[in-house]
Amino acid sequence: MSEAVDWFPGMLAFLAAAGSLTLSGSLVRRLVHPGWSGPSALLADLVLGVSFLFISAELLGIFGLLNRPALLVLAGLILLVCASAFWRSGQAASGTGDSPLTLRRLTVPVALGLATLLLVASQWIPTSLNALEAGMYGGDTLWYHMPFSAHFAQTGGITDLLFVDTQYLHWFYPQNSELFHAAALVLVGSDVLSPVINFFWLALAVLAGWCVGRPYGAALPAAISVALLMSLEVLAARQPGGANNDAMVIALLLSALALAASFWRKDSGFPSRATGPLVIASLAIGLAIGTKLTALAPGLILLAGFIFMLPRGGRLRGGILLALAAAATGSFWFVRNLIFTGNPLPWLSFGPLEKAGELTGREPKPILDYLADFNIWSEWFVPGLSDRLGPFWLGLLVCAIAGLVLGLLSRDRLRIVIAVSGFAALLAYLLIPLGAAGPDGSPTAFAVNIRYITPALALGFISLTFPPGRIDERTWRLGVTWLFSLVLAASLFGSRGLSLGGYPVTTVILAFALLAGLPAAVAFFLVLRSRAKATLVAVIWLVGIFTLGSWQAERYTDFRYSSESPRYPTMNYPSLELQQGIGPLNDLARDLKGQRIGLSGSLAQYYQYGVWGADQSNEVEAIGIEADSGDIRPPASCGEWVQALRAGDFDLVVTSPPVPDRDPETTTTAAEEGWISQASAELVLRRARLAVWKVNGRSKLFSTCGF
Repeated sequence: MSEAVDWFPGMLAFLAAAGSLTLSGSLVRRLVHPGWSGPSALLADLVLGVSFLFISAELLGIFGLLNRPALLVLAGLILLVCASAFWRSGQAASGTGDSPLTLRRLTVPVALGLATLLLVASQWIPTSLNALEAGMYGGDTLWYHMPFSAHFAQTGGITDLLFVDTQYLHWFYPQNSELFHAAALVLVGSDVLSPVINFFWLALAVLAGWCVGRPYGAALPAAISVALLMSLEVLAARQPGGANNDAMVIALLLSALALAASFWRKDSGFPSRATGPLVIASLAIGLAIGTKLTALAPGLILLAGFIFMLPRGGRLRGGILLALAAAATGSFWFVRNLIFTGNPLPWLSFGPLEKAGELTGREPKPILDYLADFNIWSEWFVPGLSDRLGPFWLGLLVCAIAGLVLGLLSRDRLRIVIAVSGFAALLAYLLIPLGAAGPDGSPTAFAVNIRYITPALALGFISLTFPPGRIDERTWRLGVTWLFSLVLAASLFGSRGLSLGGYPVTTVILAFALLAGLPAAVAFFLVLRSRAKATLVAVIWLVGIFTLGSWQAERYTDFRYSSESPRYPTMNYPSLELQQGIGPLNDLARDLKGQRIGLSGSLAQYYQYGVWGADQSNEVEAIGIEADSGDIRPPASCGEWVQALRAGDFDLVVTSPPVPDRDPETTTTAAEEGWISQASAELVLRRARLAVWKVNGRSKLFSTCGF
C-alpha cells in the first residue's frame, strides 16, 4: 500500500509545479500582449509553462539539484517573479488577438474539432491502459528513453553521459523529452505518469493545428489533419503508453506555427507587437529541436523565416531575441555534445569536426540511396509504408507533398516558410543515416523508422488545408475536410478499429474521462472564459485523479515489469525477448535496490529499463571500453572484459548474446559467460540465453585472463 500513500503528496507536488508554471506562463503571455485571448492564448500559456519547466529542470540538473524540493521552490519563485512583474505593469485586459469563443459561436466546426481529438484519444486508451497494468514495453522506451529519465532523476544531474549500449550513440541525442519524464518522476516519486504523458502532446498538437488553420479559415480541416496523423499506425502504435517523443516534436513545431500565424497578416506581415508572441513561438521551436533530431532542419527554417519576416526596423533586435529564446530551450544537449566530443552532432563528420564513433548496430544507409531501386521499393518500402501509414499511404504522401508545393507557389510568405520547412524535413528524412539502415540491399530499419517523416507530413497536411487563391475557398475547405475525415475514419475504424483492448467498458470510459474528456472540458471552458464551469470540471477531474489514480498507481507498482501482470506480453512484442531471459531478469530486478548493474550484449541492453528496479534506484549501464570521444565499444577479449568490469565496479553483471539486427531468433551464446565464469563470480540467474552474475569482489578479477 506504500504507493497509494505516496501518490497523494507526489501528485500534489506535480500539480503544484505544473499549475505554478502554467499560471506563470499565463501572466507572461498577458504581459507580452495584453488582451490576447482565445485558443491561441491558451496555447501560448501551455508553451510558456512547458518552457519554464524545461529551463528550470536544466538549470537544476546542471548543478545536480534536480529533485522535488528544488523544483517546487524554483516553480514558486518563477510564479512570484511573474506575478510581481504583472501587477507592477498595471496592464489592462485590452488589445487584439484571437477573439474568445462564446456559446453563441459554438458551431458545428468547433464541436467536430473536439470530437476528432477525443476520438483519437479513445484510440490511444487501450495501449496506455496496458502500460499502466504491465509497464511500458515499447522498444525505444526500454532501450534509452526511460533509462535516461531514470538516470536524471536518480543522480539529479544531466551533464554526465549514460552508456545504454555499445553499438549506437544514443547518449548524444537531444533529450528534452527524457528530461520532461524525469521531472514528472522526481515530482511524483514514480514513473506512473510516463505512460500517459503523450496524451498532453496529442491535445497540444490538435489545438495547435486548429490555431494554425484559424487565420486562414481552415481551423477544422487543419485540426482533423493533425488528428489523422496521430491516428496512423506509425504514431498510434508507439506514442501512447510509452516515452517515444515523435508526438512531442509535432506538437511543438505546430505550436510555433500557430503562435506565429495568430499574428501574421498576409498583406502587412507581422506587426511590431508580434515580437513577443514570436519569442514564445521560438521557445517552442527550441523545445522541438532539443527533443529530436528530426526537428532540427524544419525548426531552424521556421526560426530563420520568422526572423526574416519581422519588420525591418526591429529585425536585428527581434532576431536576437528569437534566437536566444530558441537557444534557451533547445541548445543544451548540443553544447554538452560539443564539450564531450568537440562536435555538436557527433554522428556526423563535416569540415574539421569528426564524428565520435560508428553506428555498429546497423549499417547506416540513407533512403536516398534506394530511391531509384524498384526491387527495394517492392520488397521493403511499399510493405513498410503500407504497414505504418495504412492502405492510403500513397495518397497521404501525395497530399503532403501537394500541400508543400501549393505553399511554395503561394504569395503568402508565412505559407512559403511553412512549405520550405516541410521540404527541409522531407529532405532530412531522405538523408538520415538510419532511414534505410541494414545490410546492403536489405533496409531492415526502414519500416520502424518511417516515424522520422512525420514532421514533414504534419507540415504538408496543414499546408494543404489552406485554400489556394484561384479556387473557391469554401469549396476547398469542405473538400479537404471530407478528405481527411474519411481517411481518419478509415484509420480509426479500419483493420484495427476502436478496440477496447479486452477491458470492461466502464474501465475504458473512466480512463477516457480522466485522460481526455475532463481535461479537454477544462481547457474548453477556459477558452470560453467560463471560470466557474472550468473550476467545477477541474474539481471533478482532480477527485478522479486522486481516487482512481491512487488505485491505479498501486496496481502499476504491483505489476510493473512483472511476469505476474494480467497484461504481461505473451503473444505480442516483446514476448520473444521476455521468454529469452528479459522477463526473469525484470522479476529479479523488482526486488533489487541501489545495485550497480552492468549489461553485456545487446539483448540485455535493448530491453534494460525493467532492470532499473521498481523504484528506479539501481544504477544500470552497458559494459564496454570507453573512448576519449565519448563513444563506447564492446570488450573484444577476456582481458578487456575484466578491465571493463574493474572500471565499472558492478555488484551484478548481466551477460546476454548480441542480437544481430535486433532479431532475437538469430542470437548465439554470449562469449562473456565463459569469461566471467573464470572470474569466480556467483551465478544468480540463468534463463534461456541470459545469465546474471554476482561479482564476488574486484580482487578476484585480477586472477582472470592472466592478470
